[in-house]
Amino acid sequence: MTSTYKFDAVILHPYYTPTNVPTDAIELCNTNWLSIPLCLDGVTYGTPWTYASYDTRLKCAFDGIMGFPVIDTDADGIWDTPAVGNFRSFVTSGLKEAMDFHKAHLKFSTTDVGPEMKDIWYTEYNINSDERVTDAQVEYVGSILNTFAHAEGLWNWVLWNVKSNAGISYRPNYLSSTTLQSFLSGTQIALMNTASQDEQAIMGLDEISAIAPCDGGTVDCSSDGDCLDNSYYLRRLTYYAMQLLNKISMDDLVYLRSTALAYVGTPVNYNIPPTVFYNGNPSDPKLIVFYTNVKDVDQTFGFNPGLVYQLFPGAVSVNLYGGTINFMNANVPYTTSGKCSLYNFNNWYDCQAGGSGNMYSIETDENDILNGLASTDCPVGVSGAACVVVPKYSLGYFTINIDVNYRLGENKDVFAIYPNPTSSNFYIQQINSEEMVATLLDVEVYNSYGANVLSTQVVEGQRIDISNLPVGSYNVLIKSNNVLRDSEVLVKMK
Repeated sequence: MTSTYKFDAVILHPYYTPTNVPTDAIELCNTNWLSIPLCLDGVTYGTPWTYASYDTRLKCAFDGIMGFPVIDTDADGIWDTPAVGNFRSFVTSGLKEAMDFHKAHLKFSTTDVGPEMKDIWYTEYNINSDERVTDAQVEYVGSILNTFAHAEGLWNWVLWNVKSNAGISYRPNYLSSTTLQSFLSGTQIALMNTASQDEQAIMGLDEISAIAPCDGGTVDCSSDGDCLDNSYYLRRLTYYAMQLLNKISMDDLVYLRSTALAYVGTPVNYNIPPTVFYNGNPSDPKLIVFYTNVKDVDQTFGFNPGLVYQLFPGAVSVNLYGGTINFMNANVPYTTSGKCSLYNFNNWYDCQAGGSGNMYSIETDENDILNGLASTDCPVGVSGAACVVVPKYSLGYFTINIDVNYRLGENKDVFAIYPNPTSSNFYIQQINSEEMVATLLDVEVYNSYGANVLSTQVVEGQRIDISNLPVGSYNVLIKSNNVLRDSEVLVKMK
């Protein structure tokens, strides 16, 4: 009997919903994130949400959904445990648990071969609040949507999809097609959805402009029928997040499985590790690092350039220098782009002249990288790294330019360094009198990880102090008029 295979892919619709479909196996142990925003239920809210500072009334829900501790397990009055089902745990462990379950049945493990092996297509996926919740819970659970917290969770889900294709846990490029649900619709999870009556009034659109900008305003619409014009759509906050992520496909970036990035200055960090890409252009090499910062303070990342120069065979070392940072940032985790359910259960927003709710717009921005990209900009105690600082409550990407220094091949030695080994200092002496070099020399010292630990200008025979450098081997690059003339290995002793 001959089997005929009729399809090339299996289609999944993986929504992350408040609860799973109840079965005997999971009914009691997996509630996803339903309980997190329900901490807002049962309270009467009659004053506007605050945006200049974190509104304490919303802290349990939004700290909880982003993975911060919101449960007091030992009853000492201090939150010490994250809530079950938060977006951080979903991305760092839940997604893999789900895909590990599927791979055994859908044949996309690293060892699967043969015609029964299929690609996986996501023709719909998103974070969705509408599944298996009661009518009374809908607005509280939906308060998460169209906020910075929603965008941050979705952002890291998209990046997880990219990384899962790297061939580590699953067959390379098994996930060959993904489509968010949806780009344009009337639902809250859409990147663009219908402008509400309030929003249309604020924009001054036709008859709507005559209505007090709140739901339930009155105006004579007898000649026009329904005053709400459903042909107007607004870009929501997730739109701007996906617009930034679009750089990956538009520039055909190459995922770089890297441990080069580390958090600086925080022993416990609730940010998900950034994702690093390489532009694949050896004549103008750049790293593009996609990050999220869910904290209420700036985040410093330390970058180990030693793991970068391995991209360039034959390189002696690399210099990392400033690029740009493209990001969107929010005042608070519940910042939105227009209306969402967050305004529906607060009585203050029922009917306010001049606008309904805080139509808190959010736009992408582009700035020079904060604090540059040099080891001297790292905090005290961080050596041999390049550091970059990103704003609080932000997501985006920063670009790192790479200057690569290659070996000189069979060129004759031009300089010698002495003493070598040394414990405190060394000198440079020209030993090839046939080479014409400038009097002033640029000297760069790199550690074994490729990090620039010393840069100075000297003349031949001038003392160069390395007493503060750790014991080890170093590459010394000697330049004249911006031309690399020689490279030597220096050994630092005690």
